[in-house]
Amino acid sequence: MRRPDAAAARARSWEPTGPRRGRDEIVTLEEFRAALERGDVTAASDMLAQDVVFRSPAVFEPYAGKPAAMVLLTEVSRVFQDFRYVRSFIEEDGRGVALVFETRIGARQVEGIDLLRLDEHGLIDDFRVLVRPHSALEALMKAMVPMIERVLAEQNSGHSSGHSSGQSSGQSAGVSRS
Repeated sequence: MRRPDAAAARARSWEPTGPRRGRDEIVTLEEFRAALERGDVTAASDMLAQDVVFRSPAVFEPYAGKPAAMVLLTEVSRVFQDFRYVRSFIEEDGRGVALVFETRIGARQVEGIDLLRLDEHGLIDDFRVLVRPHSALEALMKAMVPMIERVLAEQNSGHSSGHSSGQSSGQSAGVSRS
């Protein structure tokens, strides 16, 4: 196994092929992380591929596409309080990242991991979320039910909302699909 600093160096050297906001402005994973920590889902969306697949900790079926991922990220940002990333791990090829987070849902403490995989353009094309303890997952699912029903209805009708309004104090993902 290689040293973590070598993997980080490869990841940094790989970033110039990543997504761009403008002609010379490259979007980085650090900006993605910071955006989610401050609840700015719109800024974080610059790192999502159009065909991103979002995988919830509660269900087997994934949510497909950037519009659905944006709805989920926006809504969960309203549920999570005091969201912050506390550790990160980078795969040796620099294209896989694990971001460990802590947050609250009401009085319930939540720990989780966002597992991100980057495509050849440096965009997140696979976004997997793990949450613990089980009681925190239950609290998250209960808080997210109305939003989940809306997303499922939009996906089933072939229309996904790009909803990205008002964020609260943090975000990640972890919604259920019944």
